[in-house]
Amino acid sequence: SDPALQDVAAVGPVEADFLWRLQARGEHSLVFAPQLTTQVPSRILAEGEPLADTFRLSLAPGSAPWRRFADGSTLPLTVVCRAYGPFEAPAEELADVPANAPLATAPVRVQVGGTAADPLAGSTAFAYELTPEGGGYYVSVCGIEAGEQDDQRSQQGLPAGYRFADAFGLAAETQFAPVGVRFDTTLSDAQVHPGATVVDVIVGEATGGPWAEWNGASVTVPLMGTVYWSETRPARATDVPDGAEVVLTLSAELGGPGKRTEALIDLPDRAGWYTVRWCTDPAAS
Repeated sequence: SDPALQDVAAVGPVEADFLWRLQARGEHSLVFAPQLTTQVPSRILAEGEPLADTFRLSLAPGSAPWRRFADGSTLPLTVVCRAYGPFEAPAEELADVPANAPLATAPVRVQVGGTAADPLAGSTAFAYELTPEGGGYYVSVCGIEAGEQDDQRSQQGLPAGYRFADAFGLAAETQFAPVGVRFDTTLSDAQVHPGATVVDVIVGEATGGPWAEWNGASVTVPLMGTVYWSETRPARATDVPDGAEVVLTLSAELGGPGKRTEALIDLPDRAGWYTVRWCTDPAAS
């Protein structure tokens, strides 16, 4: 046969190459699939601190790139975050939010993209409109859903029915609002010789809610103690009187409700009256 005609008729290898190229292109999805990772800024809230969260955006493997328009701006997206609680114990980790989980406050809608800045660079922080007054655990869940977008371009840029969200009850998404703590103290001896060692027994309990737990263990509460000396027997008072002489400072920890803490106190070699006063130590939290 004619060699030239034979070359033209040899379409097998060309066709195989063409099909391979189509298959290779198909492995790189043209579907835009944004994701996020989240982390609360603090696991135990300070007094007056609101519930808060941070998230960082990324793209699923094989996702189409983040769309950028002719003016240089990126496709805007709305990330919706919800806080649930309070719960008496850390919530069980679940794929979805339980139907009976109480919403703690109004959802927060965070707008990302829409400018020339790269939405995948850096993280976004926000606070909920709730500063807990009572104790308990709160869980934050953030997500991206096609049906919750505020911009029409976002709705068109995401696949129909698209949804990506945190699991519920993640440790990284749990915050605890501490309850009040009260404690009783008892000295081992009411009368000792100068320079003796006495033991102060401290037992604490929670007020207004559950004692804080983390990873199944009670959270310790740091205490600061001060030992005062006076020549005469001091009168019981709410505040330390002017001129009270500080002779020792101490530290201790409450390990949980009803747990006994023993603080050893080495008194100075000096006769007189000694008073021990304990208080919670925020600086050590």
